[in-house]
Amino acid sequence: MRVVESVHGHDAFLIEFDAVSELVRETLALAKATQAS
Repeated sequence: MRVVESVHGHDAFLIEFDAVSELVRETLALAKATQAS
């Protein structure tokens, strides 16, 4: 599990675009690597 630290509370995923985008990129890369093997 990954956590995005933010002063914006539980709605941070709506504001913290950079942090959430990085998590999505990592997740998609992992899924792609898993499919390739």
